[in-house]
Amino acid sequence: MRYVLGLLAVVVGLYLLHRLATYAEQRGWVYYRSKPPRGAGSVGAMRVMSLFDPTIEHVIEEVVSDRLVIDETGEPLREEE
Repeated sequence: MRYVLGLLAVVVGLYLLHRLATYAEQRGWVYYRSKPPRGAGSVGAMRVMSLFDPTIEHVIEEVVSDRLVIDETGEPLREEE
């Protein structure tokens, strides 16, 4: 009986942890079941490059605005070959 209660407590604890992670993902705090957007590091690298080449700033603005448009429409990113 003691093992059954312990197992039940573990199952309930895991379920509550799952619900907490799902809530945190809905709030945008973590990526739990979905994958983070790809290419996020490239914008950071471009920002560093903009220190040396200020003309790249318009490229950064385009990439960020494209992501915002994609996020608003809900369409998935198309992978380029």
